[in-house]
Amino acid sequence: MSLGRSSRLLRQCRMHCRPEPIPRLGIYPPSTNPIRHPGSACWEVQYFHTTSTKNAARSPIARQTLSQRRRPIFTREFIFSGIVGGHLSEALQRLETTVDRHYKDWKETYGFEGSYESGKLSLEVYKRVAKILLQTAYSEPPSAHAIRSISTDVEKVWNISTCLFDPANEALYHWLTSACALAGATTPTLLVAGMYVRQQPADQYPLRTQFLDQVETMALHDHEPRAMLLHSDVLFRRGEYKDAMALMDRVMTTIYPSIRVEGVETPVFFHSLPNLWQVYTKFQDKAREQGIDWGLSKEELCRLLGVDYQVPAALAVYATMMLRKGDLEAYERYMNQAATGGLSAAFHALGSFYYLTARGRFPRRGDKQIVRPTEGPIDAGPLQEGRLASIYSSVVLGLPSYTYYNALALEWFELGKRSQDDRSALVLAFLYRQAGQLKLAQTYYESLTRSPRQAVDKATADALARHWTDPNYEFGLPECLLQADFDLNRVDWGGSGEKELLIR
Repeated sequence: MSLGRSSRLLRQCRMHCRPEPIPRLGIYPPSTNPIRHPGSACWEVQYFHTTSTKNAARSPIARQTLSQRRRPIFTREFIFSGIVGGHLSEALQRLETTVDRHYKDWKETYGFEGSYESGKLSLEVYKRVAKILLQTAYSEPPSAHAIRSISTDVEKVWNISTCLFDPANEALYHWLTSACALAGATTPTLLVAGMYVRQQPADQYPLRTQFLDQVETMALHDHEPRAMLLHSDVLFRRGEYKDAMALMDRVMTTIYPSIRVEGVETPVFFHSLPNLWQVYTKFQDKAREQGIDWGLSKEELCRLLGVDYQVPAALAVYATMMLRKGDLEAYERYMNQAATGGLSAAFHALGSFYYLTARGRFPRRGDKQIVRPTEGPIDAGPLQEGRLASIYSSVVLGLPSYTYYNALALEWFELGKRSQDDRSALVLAFLYRQAGQLKLAQTYYESLTRSPRQAVDKATADALARHWTDPNYEFGLPECLLQADFDLNRVDWGGSGEKELLIR
């Protein structure tokens, strides 16, 4: 999910401010001394004992202490307070190999073809700023001066700094985020404030900090959507439920789905910001506890997330709702979309649905007269029609045969098995065993990633353990393995899906 634009006030500031050229001359460290203040990294350990080598064996307590010393150090407001350890030369080498690609992406989304026309920079300047940021990060703690000495356009410096993010160097990420937040850049301020909130226990009142105060200003005066989301979560944690819900309503009227990402400052979902849908559902649950009818119903929310925002799990839940209403065409459509989105449980749900359809539990598409039985064992094979009935069904009514639905079920179970769904693999193991293909059944049985007890009831699992290797023992397909619906409690509200979230 993403932001297309910031608030009107912020856009005007970006359009009409005159940032100084980046970078200004005379601010680079001398080429012969690329590090301004050489010194040991913040987590390098000084050894004060008489051990002959620093690689000598240590007790578990000593190793734990050493590990703790090497962790990044943060202030109470979650500002990184050290310098980046490691080898600067390796970081510079990595920059040389990746900067061209990062610059191309930055140019396409920010500087030239995106919505921020004031961001034009040459590759040489882009690379030079990135090098200065690296040299500073490896030589001094983060500060506002470290960023403003490069340029007063701190937003642009922040956007350039993103090319330095390295999953293997967490300290560098925290240094860049902290320094740019101290300088007043919008996104890193939100990230630092979000990390501070995440560190607080769920039942603890978040204290005021300079960054939370800035977030509040951005939310209430600038109407920055990400700040509105974070501030609403803070208000909720402080017990100010009415104000939090009102602000969340404002957020929900500001966002809309889009298949196009615009600008580098577009993502709503950061790992340190609260998740939009999780905050919304948390508000819903709290309002329900207090007897307040607020926001969207469960069905409306599932339709919003599933149909509009293409969240696979929400699509599967909404498809289940349609199944329970008897709208089988809608169920097929939305469960197929959930499967296309990569939800393995949707593969199994469709396989179960078509398997039951082939045995008369659900009507075939277009068949309005068949009545779905509610009880009784599941037939081993698909229903069979006489030759005349089959011709009439296919030619006049346009109904696929039961054999067709059975084959379709097997295909979906195969897809489920490939996506590591144990229930699908176990269904196939049962079916091939019933068909006499014992070796193939054994292959599917051995492909289970977990115990069969996770997929079937205890009695069935015990029978499997005792008799699976007995070729004369006849197993019936357990009906508990066939689940065409999807449980609402299994929804992962954190996915953004194929569509992105933009701002009106």
